[in-house]
Amino acid sequence: YSAIISWILSMNVTFSIISNISTNSIFAISLIVSFSDFAKFFTLLINFSFISFIFTIFAPFLIFKDGKVNETIRYLGDKLPYALMALLVVYSLRDSLLDISISGIWQLAAALICVITYVYKRNVLISMFLSTAFYMLMIRLF
Repeated sequence: YSAIISWILSMNVTFSIISNISTNSIFAISLIVSFSDFAKFFTLLINFSFISFIFTIFAPFLIFKDGKVNETIRYLGDKLPYALMALLVVYSLRDSLLDISISGIWQLAAALICVITYVYKRNVLISMFLSTAFYMLMIRLF
């Protein structure tokens, strides 16, 4: 956002400083000057994103060189997926528990179908597909 704001401000400064040139040429001059600033900012953003991406790929290999993983990390690796799923369930159903409309009922019914099919089949993909298909069908029909 700061690059856009500085671009707008540079246009205004250019308009106020060079008042004896026609408006079209002032706009063209300001676009050329501010585009180079924006290009520099965009290039820095791309470079920083690339360096961050490479760091996140190689960081575990640098941290755990000898192959030994701390017990805390192992515990978090075992427990966090379940905690994340519980968080997603609470987040997705936060409004439907208080919603008495038909949409809230379909959301709760889809969640119930997801649980039942998972308990019955023990397949995450089937339970997610069936509950999503049920919910999409119900909100389109009713």
